[in-house]
Amino acid sequence: MRIANDVIGEWKSQILFTLYQLGIFDVLEKGPRSGSEIALALKIPEDPLRRFLNAVVAAVYMLKAGDQYSNVPATQAR
Repeated sequence: MRIANDVIGEWKSQILFTLYQLGIFDVLEKGPRSGSEIALALKIPEDPLRRFLNAVVAAVYMLKAGDQYSNVPATQAR
């Protein structure tokens, strides 16, 4: 179980680092956006971004309702 926890911890830290580096939290600061809106704002390809965003949702760092992604309260700028 410890190995699984270590792997999951590493995976989640990579997700957080990538979110920060891409500026996704900042894009969502004003409210929910679709994957295509986020891709357009960041000027990155939509398909791989959507896959990444779904991993972020699975890691519970963002919420998804329909096709809209949003920050969870813990990731909102203060």
